[in-house]
Amino acid sequence: RRKGAIKACYEKELRRNPSLAGRITLRFTIGTSGRITSINASQNTTGDEAIASCIISKVQDWKFDPPSGGAVTFTYPFILEAR
Repeated sequence: RRKGAIKACYEKELRRNPSLAGRITLRFTIGTSGRITSINASQNTTGDEAIASCIISKVQDWKFDPPSGGAVTFTYPFILEAR
């Protein structure tokens, strides 16, 4: 379900730049309510800020199970390549 939102961001930017590829690594913190409290792109090898911004806006809306023991921070890579 969540993959579709990321794919839509990539396909939108791919129409503008057919050679767009690379890795975007997000660093985000999930607060005690299960919502993301902070998020940023810690790595973006695509050179395209629009794709990173789109992915961040989609991921920021995701809801997780509340973490036990307090807020947790993750890094997660998105590998973007046309097939």
